[in-house]
Formats: sequence, structure tokens, C-alpha cells
Amino acid sequence: MKIISIETKQLIEKIIIDCGLEDEFIKKDLILKEKLENAKDLEDRIALKIFFSKEIQAAFNNKKPLSDVLASFAISEGLRKILNKKLDSTQFPIFLQNKLKINFELANKISDKILNSESFKKDLMGDNNEEDLNIPSLQNKIPRGIGQELI
Repeated sequence: MKIISIETKQLIEKIIIDCGLEDEFIKKDLILKEKLENAKDLEDRIALKIFFSKEIQAAFNNKKPLSDVLASFAISEGLRKILNKKLDSTQFPIFLQNKLKINFELANKISDKILNSESFKKDLMGDNNEEDLNIPSLQNKIPRGIGQELI
């Protein structure tokens, strides 16, 4: 499964800020708002939203997809679908309009900005795959219980 590059994720975060797509989300959470004011870069913003947002913690607890909570995750979801040929790029503005509940003009503007960016073009041509992340298998690291040991 193809994944989105760090450069494209940074572009998404910049667009989120420029278009104010998560302003209401941030205003509702005073602790998150305070932490984001001190963020040094776009990666920090992404991490801070995940770690300090009460709404994201509730989504985790309720097994709700983060793409239903944060605009950045919704945009990323659509781009992953395009990369993995589950969504045609011509349908991306409609996907954004429905997922983010924004007008079509803004959705089209966001779509054009991302799909025409050098970083996403590289993602389309490249072969960034989840398998390439070199995440070691957790299978051998999970402690075995007494029942498993006896079997």
C-alpha cells in the first residue's frame, strides 16, 4: 500500500492553516490551542494535535476514524486512496467537499494545490510503501502469557 511522503503531509498542514480548516477544532480545546501557539514547525503541529486534543483522544477511545475528526487526516485519506487507485483524482474535490463539509470552490482550490504539487507528483511516481518503513514485526516482542507458554 502506497503512503504519503512527509513533504506532502507538510503541504497538507500548511493548507489547513492557510484555509483555517481546523480553526473551530482548535478553538474548542484551550490546552491544544495554547500548545499549538508554541509549535515550532508543521511536524510539531501534527504531533501536538494528536497528543493534546481531547476530541482525538475520544475518537481513539470510541474507535472513530481520525479522518472524521481532523481535516488533515481526511485530506490524507483521500490522497492515500488516489495513490492506491481507490479514488480517481478528478473525484478528489468532491471527496474533500463531502468529507470536510466545505464549498466546492475551496475544495477545488485545495485539490489543485495538492495534486499539482511537486511532492504529491513524486508520491504518485515513487514507490513509498508501508512495507518500506522497516517497522520490525511486533510478533516476537509481545510477551507470551502462561497459557501460551504451556501450549
